[in-house]
Amino acid sequence: NITGVQADIPFKCAQRGPQVFELQLKALMAKVPLAPKDETVVLDLLPHVGDRQLGLHNFIKSSHADNRGLFRGVIVKFSPSGPGQEYHTKAANFAQRRLSNRIAKEWLDRNLVLYDTQTTSAGTTSEVAMSPMETARPQA
Repeated sequence: NITGVQADIPFKCAQRGPQVFELQLKALMAKVPLAPKDETVVLDLLPHVGDRQLGLHNFIKSSHADNRGLFRGVIVKFSPSGPGQEYHTKAANFAQRRLSNRIAKEWLDRNLVLYDTQTTSAGTTSEVAMSPMETARPQA
């Protein structure tokens, strides 16, 4: 049962910043019993400016996500075939770039560790922490 008021809630949340979604996610996840091997996928159907993805990123970095399994954020992007869907495509692209820029900045500032998956000749895989200096190309 969606009324005009309820339909505006996602739009209003998107205008309040990532902190609102992070708090909503903390409150929701506090009531859900998750094990360390569980996986939670958060679909962002209305990406707007990427506040929900940034809020999810902040939640994952916080202690509230510890021992609660793996969290994945998915930005849903529709093909621009109908009225208003061109805006949705632009919003999804913007949200993805905004999150990518935040992650890159945190990594370059060494506030976030990114991992590279490497496969040995025996076929086993391992994750290796990568620092920004290790990925820089040597100057000629």
